[in-house]
Amino acid sequence: MKGNAKVKEIISNSEDFYVSTLTIFEVLLGEVEENKILDFLSAFNVIGLNKKDSITASRIYKRLIDKGKLIGYFDILISAQAINRGLTLETKDADF
Repeated sequence: MKGNAKVKEIISNSEDFYVSTLTIFEVLLGEVEENKILDFLSAFNVIGLNKKDSITASRIYKRLIDKGKLIGYFDILISAQAINRGLTLETKDADF
């Protein structure tokens, strides 16, 4: 988590950074120091999944299937969360 102190400082000074509950789940599945991850993520506003997100995600899924470009379910759900809230999605995930 090198360099995250600066990232956390930037995030702490803004109200515009969010993380999905799905992202938290994915990150915590890895071999990580849970307390450090949770401390880092505490700087973010947390977005939960709702019905509208699920509907939007199902539509994204169908479009991707039609194009032969299917990505992971969580990635589709996180995309739907960002779309429904008018947020820009920042990621290092190659699927995006």
